[in-house]
Amino acid sequence: MNARDSLLKMLIPFYSRLEDKLYGGFYGRVDSNLNIYKRASRSMIQTARMLWFFATVSKRLDQPDLFEKADCAYAFLTEHGRDTAHGGLYWATSYSGLDIEDETKNALCQATGILAYVAYGKGRALDFARDLFDLLESRFFEGCGYAESFNEDYTAKLTKNHFMATLLHIIESYTVLLQTTGDQKVRKALIRNLEILETSFYSPSTASLMEMHDQSGACITTQTLYGHEMECVHLVGKACEVLGLPRPAYLDELLASALEAGFQDGWLAYSERKKEAVHWVQAHAVVAILYSYRKTNDPRFLDKANAIINYIESHIVMHVPGGEWFYDDTKLSKDVVSVWKGPYNNTSMYLEMMEE
Repeated sequence: MNARDSLLKMLIPFYSRLEDKLYGGFYGRVDSNLNIYKRASRSMIQTARMLWFFATVSKRLDQPDLFEKADCAYAFLTEHGRDTAHGGLYWATSYSGLDIEDETKNALCQATGILAYVAYGKGRALDFARDLFDLLESRFFEGCGYAESFNEDYTAKLTKNHFMATLLHIIESYTVLLQTTGDQKVRKALIRNLEILETSFYSPSTASLMEMHDQSGACITTQTLYGHEMECVHLVGKACEVLGLPRPAYLDELLASALEAGFQDGWLAYSERKKEAVHWVQAHAVVAILYSYRKTNDPRFLDKANAIINYIESHIVMHVPGGEWFYDDTKLSKDVVSVWKGPYNNTSMYLEMMEE
């Protein structure tokens, strides 16, 4: 699997076809038979990921013409997805962007917006990224984690728990914001978040991550989620690089534990109970393992990464004209593009492969 070719010949053509020439932005749903649902709702997480995707691959692959697609996503996200009265990004709009279909304010959505606006970097994008940072810190942060969601004007909290996965992606977004702006407020918040993750969500006795905190700050876990642990390995590692801090020792423990318990016959299970090869878990496993390989030069890491890459190529890449990745290796009727399935995870993997 050639990473550059996979971006140029598969992902970029696939997502370019989803541009909505009438209403702007990109279509929000494609099913497993590659039918495009032009009137599906537009989630702002997905719109932000489209913005991140086209801005990032345009720069990394030196394809300046692709930045017009980023312009399209930026315009839809900024003109329709932003709440100019109360702040933040809505959860979802109609396909036209003219109606707000879900006014919920979600922490992960704001973090994804930061990631996208920083990648875009034009016009007022960095101002919007800073606004979302300020919003996360003023509205969502609650001492031991971030509230997951609020109503439109932040007068009612809609979820009671703090999720580890959300904290990971806030760490990711703060890392790129700090790297771009050097803002010391961002640096301070990022260091604090890394401490919360290690001291409040990581369990040294099991070398695993807890799923969430309840309102009292007590950890809750129902199963070990190997995909999120893989995300932790590379997102925390990269955050520490940007901060100039040493790589935390627990990341090596976490990676070893996840691989020992979750690695199957060439792929990584979703969790200890859900033995499925889900697309994003495989992608982030490759990212984490390759990242760790470059830090250690341990050939066992490279063998594991290559095994998962080969499994993805054989069982998850669609291999049909105009295709992308299946949701998982069952190849059943799960959408190829949805709120949670888009260009972020597999693009992250291909970009990491290009670092070698």
